[in-house]
Amino acid sequence: MSTDDQDRISETLNAYLDGELDPAQSARLELRLRGDLALRRHLLELRRVRELVSTSLPDEIPAAIRRQGLSRGARLALQAIAAGVLLVVGVVMGLNWHPAANDDLLALLPKDAQTIRPSHLDLRTPANEVRAIFHVTSDDPEKVRSTLKHVEKLVRAYSGTQKRLHVELVANAEGLNLLRVGKSPAAEQVAYIQKQYGNVKFLACGKTIERVQAEKGVRVKLLPNVEVASSALDQIILRLRQGWTYIRV
Repeated sequence: MSTDDQDRISETLNAYLDGELDPAQSARLELRLRGDLALRRHLLELRRVRELVSTSLPDEIPAAIRRQGLSRGARLALQAIAAGVLLVVGVVMGLNWHPAANDDLLALLPKDAQTIRPSHLDLRTPANEVRAIFHVTSDDPEKVRSTLKHVEKLVRAYSGTQKRLHVELVANAEGLNLLRVGKSPAAEQVAYIQKQYGNVKFLACGKTIERVQAEKGVRVKLLPNVEVASSALDQIILRLRQGWTYIRV
């Protein structure tokens, strides 16, 4: 399929998600979706990227993208992300995707965890490595501690195995407080994980830091050994393209 054909299909699917197709066009597309697994997967990819972009990363997305009706430019941006990430998750239009029975990573997570898995792994990712990026968007103490608990659970589960686990935790929106001095509801737990596990990295969203400093006129001071990513979105998309698993508990 040519790039132009792929663009036209993506544009049609985006219009469908926005409710811009007339009833006859929608009916034809839905009929085609029932018999075309690849097309259903493409629709799923676009839908999940929209959800990730519009609900999980509010500090970094222009208002136009957060509205239901998307401009062509916004659509193309999301299309580019979906094309690069090639997501395969969840259930939509009769498409069921289940991890393999021996997929230890997902088996160790709670059933309600939000996960995104790339449908292909970057060739640079060694077969004996497992990579996961946790995303924190809330400073609710219970949610924060639950996320950190599952980070530790994964690390302990893979210790002593032949697979090497790499974990990142990136925080944005209200979740930035997890990594702030004087604001963190779990500073001691973060420090413990940093001390005990050298394969876990904590990153703060640069865009959220800029917003907080501009709006509140305060300097954001981060906990020791916390790094700053240009933005949570950039970091998540980079890791997905490299074969990492996205996790939000």
